[in-house]
Amino acid sequence: MRAVICAVLSFFLPGLGDGVTGRYRSMALWVAGAAGVVVLSALSIWLVPMTIAIRVSAMIGGFRGVRAADRAGVRTHWLGVLLTVGLHAVLSVVLKGLVIEAFAIPSTSMAPTLAIGDHIFAEKLTLPARGVARGDVVVFRHPCTPSRDYIQRVIALGGETIEIRCNVVHVNGAPLASTLVQGAGCSYDDRDERDGSWHAQACSEYAEVAGAHTYAIYHDAERPARDASPSHGGADPRDFPFVDGTPRVPS
Repeated sequence: MRAVICAVLSFFLPGLGDGVTGRYRSMALWVAGAAGVVVLSALSIWLVPMTIAIRVSAMIGGFRGVRAADRAGVRTHWLGVLLTVGLHAVLSVVLKGLVIEAFAIPSTSMAPTLAIGDHIFAEKLTLPARGVARGDVVVFRHPCTPSRDYIQRVIALGGETIEIRCNVVHVNGAPLASTLVQGAGCSYDDRDERDGSWHAQACSEYAEVAGAHTYAIYHDAERPARDASPSHGGADPRDFPFVDGTPRVPS
């Protein structure tokens, strides 16, 4: 039974089986390997299956190691258990802060690209080297409410001029290219963040282009027409990207 329990837990804590049996070096290698695979998967989505593969391998190795220890009469090394759990906890904090972090979508401000309840991973490792490009989806914290995470799309870069003429975005005087996809009959499910109630929201769907990215946006029916006036504009502060929710909806 101990071998089965360790095998199951080793999927979530690779190296636990070796920690239980006192094989600390092997345990450390499993922990380091699991963390390394997370770093690699952050660099390329095609490497994500490696995270599953190493955890399944840890399950198999943990089961075999603990079963052999049971036959040899080796007792549980609780220090090894604590070390395994502690190392994974520390590395999880480091990976979350420097490499990759999970977020849940709280509103329809990025619909239909992202819906309420969707889960995404934000990759942080390569950002300092590659920077932010127009059209990227980014996660950031508002300076006035740092406890809240905002997920938006970059539509302009530092030093560029942005103007919004009743829901049509202009960058450096030129509108972002957009094409009507669906007018009549378009709707989506929206949630009021104040009371949590849901309602159907009539809209028009457009395909918009920013940089190398083409994406869908919703334009609420009761909002001003996309070609109306007045307009609002300004210059983007140097070295800071300008972000905007994909749909032209309140958020």
